[in-house]
Amino acid sequence: MNWQIFWLTFGTIFLAEMGDKTQLAALTMTADTRAPVAVFLGASLALCLATLLGVALGGLLTRFFVNFRPTVCHY
Repeated sequence: MNWQIFWLTFGTIFLAEMGDKTQLAALTMTADTRAPVAVFLGASLALCLATLLGVALGGLLTRFFVNFRPTVCHY
């Protein structure tokens, strides 16, 4: 496993998810239902499935665009 990519992905996704609608939905659902464990497990499973779909689609796209490498624009 490439740990540099692991930590870069973790940090990027963690910062991107802070304060977004998913986090606010989990906060609201927990306050409303008073069932933090159920909300945590449901939200975690949903995020894992969404991530799995994104990774699977990315892997599928690399089969069609083998030499494609996104570039970052520098201004």
